[in-house]
Amino acid sequence: MPADLLEDTSAFYRDVLLLRPVPHLAGVAWFETEEGDQVHLLEGPGGHDTRAHFALHVDDLEGALRRARAAGAEPEPGSRAWGAERWFLRDPAGNMIELFEVPPPANPR
Repeated sequence: MPADLLEDTSAFYRDVLLLRPVPHLAGVAWFETEEGDQVHLLEGPGGHDTRAHFALHVDDLEGALRRARAAGAEPEPGSRAWGAERWFLRDPAGNMIELFEVPPPANPR
C-alpha cells in the first residue's frame, strides 16, 4: 500500500473489517482476526490493477457491507459459493477483499 494511505487503510481494516491492530516487526501495519489469522500491509503501489485478493469470514456480512459503504467502498456481489453470498470490495489502497458469512463445508469437493 502507498505510504500516504496508511492512516485511511489502517482505519478501514480496524473500523470496517473489525480486525485488531497488533504489534509488528516488518511491513507497515498488521491486523489480526479473533481466530488469530493475520493480515500484513506492506508498502507498495496497492492493488488497483489486480483481482488478486484474500477472503475473510465475517460474523455479520450485512453489517460489514454497511460499514464498508459508509467508509466509501463499493461492495460488489460475487457468484454464490457453497450456496451462500460472497461480496468483493477494495480497501483505500485498492486491494481486493472477499467477504463471506457462511464458511465452506469441511470437505468441499
